[in-house]
Amino acid sequence: MVVDNYHRLSIMELDGRSQPPQRKELPMEISLTVKQIRGMLGLTQEEFAKKLEIKLSTYVKKENGASEWSAKELFRISDISQIPATKIII
Repeated sequence: MVVDNYHRLSIMELDGRSQPPQRKELPMEISLTVKQIRGMLGLTQEEFAKKLEIKLSTYVKKENGASEWSAKELFRISDISQIPATKIII
């Protein structure tokens, strides 16, 4: 749902808040998990990117949380690490 600034202020005023609610940064949490997995495997970013068949620059963006992981990539990480995909995303 897209809310413009006027309506966002109105919603905040109704709720008695001075700032919009903070959402949990799930993509960043997944990225930290992937970074930990990469470390456990003893791989560099470049090596892990090659195993995932993505460009290094793309991998770096994803690991830094600037870009989201696709389901395909997460399942590939699961296959490589032998860690269930549910453990990676939860």
